[in-house]
Amino acid sequence: MLNKYIGEQRTQQILGNGNVRQLAFQKTSAASASHASALTRYLNHGVTGTLDMHIHTLSLLCEQLKLLSPDALSQSLQFSATDIEKLERARDIMIEQMDQPLTIPYLCAAVGLNEFKLKEGLHYRFNSTAHRMLNEIRMRKAYTLLESGCQVAQAAYQVGYKFPNNFSAAFTRFFGKPPKSVFGKRR
Repeated sequence: MLNKYIGEQRTQQILGNGNVRQLAFQKTSAASASHASALTRYLNHGVTGTLDMHIHTLSLLCEQLKLLSPDALSQSLQFSATDIEKLERARDIMIEQMDQPLTIPYLCAAVGLNEFKLKEGLHYRFNSTAHRMLNEIRMRKAYTLLESGCQVAQAAYQVGYKFPNNFSAAFTRFFGKPPKSVFGKRR
């Protein structure tokens, strides 16, 4: 089936000698989990060969192949050494200015990349989006501040949150525990 959809050469690159091995170490996407769940339901009820089952199978295959080998867009989109430096500069700006309300247009103007190249580049270079990267930078800095004895509200302001309650909710979502649990350990 892989030969039919991606060609013999690409199938050989992915499957190699046919031995089972883990090729990627990434979290399962919501889309892949949804397709796998639908397929499991069909199989548990003895349903095979339906159009829906084929759609879920091909969608799951597509999701997984994107992770194993870049698609045509990624192969055609080349990043020069200068582009990589600009992407790293965008990350540095996020670190330096995390307390500011950073936007994609601002980052694009600051580093000299268009929006498409910045977004694709962050995914290519850091396997992240600008929003996810900024959130992670903020949360890691906040954790460090809280560990060093900084109060929750102070940490919130230092990492760019105007409202400590919003910060507390975001921190809890990110780490699975409230910021006071980290702050409280040092007291």
